[in-house]
Amino acid sequence: MLIKWEDEYSVNVKELDNQHKKFVDMVNQLYFIINKGGDIKEEFTKIVKQLMEFKDTHFSTEEKYFKKFNYKNTEEHINEHNKLKKQTVEFFNKLSNQDSEKNYQETCFLLLDFLEDWFLSHLVNDDKKYIETFNKNGLF
Repeated sequence: MLIKWEDEYSVNVKELDNQHKKFVDMVNQLYFIINKGGDIKEEFTKIVKQLMEFKDTHFSTEEKYFKKFNYKNTEEHINEHNKLKKQTVEFFNKLSNQDSEKNYQETCFLLLDFLEDWFLSHLVNDDKKYIETFNKNGLF
């Protein structure tokens, strides 16, 4: 397991915590696929596609609440979402264009490292900031 869900990751909003847990599960699935070895391309690509769809759903959920509750850091937070969207598309395109198994696996490891770092950094530095606003408006 690459990331183990900890209570300290909670943003005190059940819907968003469940989405964050799903993200962690997908990252851990990618990690498992890489570590089992063999031809990973098909399985890995399938999970990455799911992850790309999921991020859009998750970000739109957060952004819906930003607008609903007039969250003061909306623009800054959406900019962070947009950076991640751009970077994940770049990784996906890079994976799609790898011509050797070795290059593909190297890109997979880079993607995993990026996702792990982004999750921990974004959650602590950005998502934790909206807890007070969301909870104050009755979202738990």
